[in-house]
Amino acid sequence: MSQSADLGPVLLLPESMLKLTGPGPRIVELCDGTRTLAGVIATLQSEFSDADPEMIRREVLAFLASLEERRALDFK
Repeated sequence: MSQSADLGPVLLLPESMLKLTGPGPRIVELCDGTRTLAGVIATLQSEFSDADPEMIRREVLAFLASLEERRALDFK
């Protein structure tokens, strides 16, 4: 993840760039290789304790699936 002066947080891809908004930068930040997917979700559920935990889980899974589809993140 990089910071663009004009766009804010962006994820640099091989031939493009993806602007990250909302919780996107935090989700990507948590995907640092030290946490499991369950750990990322649990951390976000703790940080956003006013939100519905199931909604957070669904949105994180959908966001990460879209990044994987674009080959922006690799899950092993």
